[in-house]
Amino acid sequence: MINENEVKLSFTVEDTGIGITQEQIEKLFQSFSQADSSMTRKYGGTGLGLTISKHIVEMMRGEIHVKSDFGKGTTFHFTACFQLSEKSYESLQILPDNLKGLRALVVDDNAAAREIISETLYSFRFDVTRVSSGREAIIELEKSVKDAPFRLVIMDWKMPELNGIEATQHIKSNPLFSNLPHILMVTAYDQENIVTQAQQVGIAGFLTKPVNRSLLFDAILKIFCKDISSQKQNYQTDLLHENIKELKNIQGARILLVEDNEINRQIVREILELYEFYIFTANNGYEAVSLINDVHPNKPYDAILMDLQMPEMDGYEATKRIRTKYSKEELPIIALTAHAMITEKERCFEIGVNDYVTKPIDPKKLFEALIHCVKPGERILPQSLNRHDNEDVTFPDHLAGIDMGADTLISHFFKLHKSVRDQVFYFLKKNCYSILEHFY
Repeated sequence: MINENEVKLSFTVEDTGIGITQEQIEKLFQSFSQADSSMTRKYGGTGLGLTISKHIVEMMRGEIHVKSDFGKGTTFHFTACFQLSEKSYESLQILPDNLKGLRALVVDDNAAAREIISETLYSFRFDVTRVSSGREAIIELEKSVKDAPFRLVIMDWKMPELNGIEATQHIKSNPLFSNLPHILMVTAYDQENIVTQAQQVGIAGFLTKPVNRSLLFDAILKIFCKDISSQKQNYQTDLLHENIKELKNIQGARILLVEDNEINRQIVREILELYEFYIFTANNGYEAVSLINDVHPNKPYDAILMDLQMPEMDGYEATKRIRTKYSKEELPIIALTAHAMITEKERCFEIGVNDYVTKPIDPKKLFEALIHCVKPGERILPQSLNRHDNEDVTFPDHLAGIDMGADTLISHFFKLHKSVRDQVFYFLKKNCYSILEHFY
């Protein structure tokens, strides 16, 4: 720490590549130079990268050094100065109550990978333990049986002695583990045979390194929250107390949710429907653009929640295409992404996004963005369509234009149990409204 407002951080990058000689090191940071002319021909590049890196480090009042063993590898070390933020940022991770404080075991022989995954799990409010081998993992799991068993194991595949598959087999066959933890495997080798082996030994999920924060969160939700509806949290009270007036002004808005992950779609949809929004969904940017093009020009959506990383067409391209038809004022777009970098946020605004919410979704941040982007106004609320569903219905003996005779289909329908009639009425109201709303 330099002073109370500034720190100097140290970074080290190592590789196990071809290495370079001391004579070649002296030329590395010169513009348009490399260790020798064969470097560009064999490995590509012009030598500008290190020169630019050196300038950036010096601009940040740091230094850069390199050490190398020829034929073994190279280590780059640099320092840089950073100002401390005046604002403390709290975690944005929102998990079902039954997952808070969950005990997780991270198993990886690579210290850096262990640290990265552990820090991500810490941000999810998990109780995390780290070990460097399959053997150590088994020992930790056995020690935890009597006190607080681990519920989740993040297992690397390629490790010395016992690889991830073998370690999992030992865990699954250990008679001490009456309640087996869920095991999620991570590996840098995205090979079909590894995935098949993982499935055969009962591994719950599979992720490829480097592990994406959002994908890890999604994988954990998929393992522990298969029935999301049973895990719903009561977000309503806190949010309504904070934003009751603003939220009521936009309730009934038509929201298009564009998200390729089924779990995320269901979570966001249920939160929004809890607050009486109409939710329409698309699985990727291509579907979203098609829906926008097909929607009635006098009845567009009130806002779009757009995931950025999706197959077929990502959120960036979809946003650009939507902006050719609707402006930011006509159709607000709120980006949903796991990337919280300032450059990512700036890129979103450049392509026409109105606001930005970090994943995993914090409901408070989501509603703040909707309040900011959606135009206030009186709208028909979803609950108004169903407010009479539980009331008893008394049918008259005579209805003009309707045959109420004993042998007619309608008379038999009226004789059905009330609960059955209610289900039919609910279905007709919900689906007929969904059809009719596209025409006005």
